[in-house]
Amino acid sequence: MTAGEVPIGLEVWLIGTTTELDAALAALQSTGRLLYRSPRRRMDDAQRNGRHRLYVRLSIAVTATAGPRRDRQAPAESATLLDLDAARQKRGA
Repeated sequence: MTAGEVPIGLEVWLIGTTTELDAALAALQSTGRLLYRSPRRRMDDAQRNGRHRLYVRLSIAVTATAGPRRDRQAPAESATLLDLDAARQKRGA
């Protein structure tokens, strides 16, 4: 960490194929320091779709600011929610 940065903790459950988990872990590790990684656990239906789950805990350095917090913008009204299960079925995964 550099001057003016403070660590924050992040806990994440990752669910996906081994390739997807490897890619997500690589991205998260480039963002912060990996504190804990659980063993990969096969999902109940992994025989069919090859999905696993993984718990990860990270420490990420962020710049500390002393000013007031900015209000978060609400999502655009035109934003849509993606149904991942339907998308997977559609592509035959």
